[in-house]
Amino acid sequence: MKQIGLIVLVVLTSCLVTSAQKCKVYIPTEEGTELVFHNYDKKGKQVATISQKLVSVEEKMDGTYYTLHQKIDGPDYQEAIEMDLKFKCTGEEFIFDMNSFVNQQQMAGMGGDTQMKVSMDAITIPSNIKAGMKLDDGFITLEFQTGPVKMKSTTRISNREVGSEDEIETPAGKFKAFKISSEIESQFSMVKVRAKEVAWYVEGIGAVKTESYSKKGKLMGSTVLASIKK
Repeated sequence: MKQIGLIVLVVLTSCLVTSAQKCKVYIPTEEGTELVFHNYDKKGKQVATISQKLVSVEEKMDGTYYTLHQKIDGPDYQEAIEMDLKFKCTGEEFIFDMNSFVNQQQMAGMGGDTQMKVSMDAITIPSNIKAGMKLDDGFITLEFQTGPVKMKSTTRISNREVGSEDEIETPAGKFKAFKISSEIESQFSMVKVRAKEVAWYVEGIGAVKTESYSKKGKLMGSTVLASIKK
């Protein structure tokens, strides 16, 4: 559940640029561009490296479709977690498919007799984004069944609000970025985790910095853009 939260955090924290029409997209738009992020724990120790590479851009009648390949690795991982993340630009809003964040490697390891049902409400960001704007909520619910055993997990992103435009510096450079705050609630069975996220988004790149806080306001971890490769 924490891993799902991390993926949402890092990737929620990476969406919007300008498409052929009015659409703004906070991910790269040039195929082959790779973003590398460093993820830190609450004490500032690096615990993971996250890479995202734009592998395809496809123009269709109803919009532009983007696919990012993401890889998460670190000393505490037995093997790297890899997945494809899907995004869409319609001209008026940018959409990312929450279904993309289902860990297909873990699903494959659950056995052929496991049935899974996914329900979701995609995250959208309008092209006329501005300070003070309230953004729509999003969620993803996974329901598993293996024989008589049933399990359910849900991640919900709510209270999304656009804040000020700030100057942000990371190892990848200096950026002017919009601050977006949100609340994330993850639940697996009886275990529920609530957190607050603050992320700084740069057009054409995504979230260059993300901070996660507990319900009581204590820093839980952060993710920072380390490099951009084209």
